[in-house]
Amino acid sequence: MWFVFLAGSLFFLGGETMTTDTDKKAAAVREVEEFHQFFQDWFTGTLPRTAQAFARFSDNLAPDFELISPRGDLLARSALVNGLEQAHGKLPKTIKIWVRDVKVRSLGAGLWLATYEEWQDKGDGERGRLSTVVFREHAASPNGMLWLHVHETWLPDAK
Repeated sequence: MWFVFLAGSLFFLGGETMTTDTDKKAAAVREVEEFHQFFQDWFTGTLPRTAQAFARFSDNLAPDFELISPRGDLLARSALVNGLEQAHGKLPKTIKIWVRDVKVRSLGAGLWLATYEEWQDKGDGERGRLSTVVFREHAASPNGMLWLHVHETWLPDAK
């Protein structure tokens, strides 16, 4: 936001919070990282099982969101939301979920493509997947990015 002090008065000039591609790329990276932290906290029950806490996930998926799982299953938004809501606290507190190597590029017209590795360790070794997400800029979303589509592919077992 821009403010100007002129002749003893303060004037608000407005402005965008994300003005450059660099800002938007950084916002997309934060969104990927925070979303996966949500998953870890939801699965372990660290987050409370409230509509407000769950909204961090459910409100940030486009109405026509789809996910292609590593097994090739196509999941619509409603199935994913219902399944994840039921998974609250179902995994041990020792599970770790993290992302690596997030790369973001513009597709134009407010659309962004991110690729990253998602890793999980449930205590029995690390397992990874390569994920691709399409975002649309969306001012009401926590990082200004709305999830439109995700495609995941298993990575070879970690050694």
